[in-house]
Amino acid sequence: MSLNKPRLLFYCQHLLGIGHLTRSLAISESLIKDFEVHFLQGGPDVGKSITNSSYHHHFLSPLLMKESDSSLYDPAGLKSPEQIFSERNLAIESLLQNNSFDVIVTELFPFGRNKFKTEVVNLIKAARSANPQIFVTTSVRDILVEKSNSHEREKKMAGLVQEHYDAVLVHSDERILKLEETFSLANSLQEKLYYTGFVAETPKTKTASLRRKEILVSMGGGVVGDKMVLAVLETLPHFSDYLFRVVPGPYASVELKTALKQKSEANPQLKIETFLHNFEEELSQVALSISLAGYNTVMNILNTKTPALVYPYMENIEQNLRASRMASQNLLSVIYDEDLGTANLAKIMNDRLQQPWPSFEVELNGSEKTSQYLLKNTKERIQS
Repeated sequence: MSLNKPRLLFYCQHLLGIGHLTRSLAISESLIKDFEVHFLQGGPDVGKSITNSSYHHHFLSPLLMKESDSSLYDPAGLKSPEQIFSERNLAIESLLQNNSFDVIVTELFPFGRNKFKTEVVNLIKAARSANPQIFVTTSVRDILVEKSNSHEREKKMAGLVQEHYDAVLVHSDERILKLEETFSLANSLQEKLYYTGFVAETPKTKTASLRRKEILVSMGGGVVGDKMVLAVLETLPHFSDYLFRVVPGPYASVELKTALKQKSEANPQLKIETFLHNFEEELSQVALSISLAGYNTVMNILNTKTPALVYPYMENIEQNLRASRMASQNLLSVIYDEDLGTANLAKIMNDRLQQPWPSFEVELNGSEKTSQYLLKNTKERIQS
């Protein structure tokens, strides 16, 4: 343990968008109150970090994954994945030689990121060798994405948890979504499961008493969502007294960015934004949000109680399941491809603008409860 605080290593590997990274950093914001946090990032630097004397950001040589075939690649296009893994191994060895950790948190693994199994398991083994009392946890969101041969995969995941992990932190309000709904062996890990509540990026955001007549359209990382954004822009004439602000995301296609630029130059009702570092603050002041249905964006919506439409990515069940559960509590509206006709979409937007916020209160203090839980268990280990 460091002189003042227990030392925690947070491993995060983002592969496509930035949702996993954003949630992990939100958790780390709370952890730095109780821990000296070493954040180990395995994807490219996207300009997101934390400035605090208790926070140390370490970058591994980055790897990303091709959505087409799930293969790993060097985003710089210079080295093979094998070369990158070799570099990463040396960096992890150096970090562990210079620091003894009291806690390890691995984001998603072993419930995903199987291509990084050797790296993560070796990290845990080396850290535990240096400190046999170390408390090892995994940090998972509310829903796991289904894969082929799921039963065999789930058996391997559960086996890795039983062998290497002390706890599974599930960032969900179990009244809305439980891990067992997308992981059939959750009950076999029951003694290790801890529901933290959902993770919001900031403490409860103060909602503007009078929202601006603005509609904020966002795409998260921007990998998907072009069709939704272009459909929303067709509704501009139906909301002539509203300003439409579009945040395409860092990975948005060149084609979409070009189309947005052309449309904004011809229409003063449309404003294109670069990445908003104060996204949640902006969200708290607009009349309506239209976005994808990723975990972090939905939490932003709930935290600010912003009227919202969400467009789930349908290649897997994750976003649609979460959005549907939220819609069942009237917390937002879900739109699909069949809803993107201009007149129909404009009606859905107008209906949501008229809806009062429901009385149901979602648990959104997942970051704080994560830190409290880890501190309690770390102290017990140190004192035993």
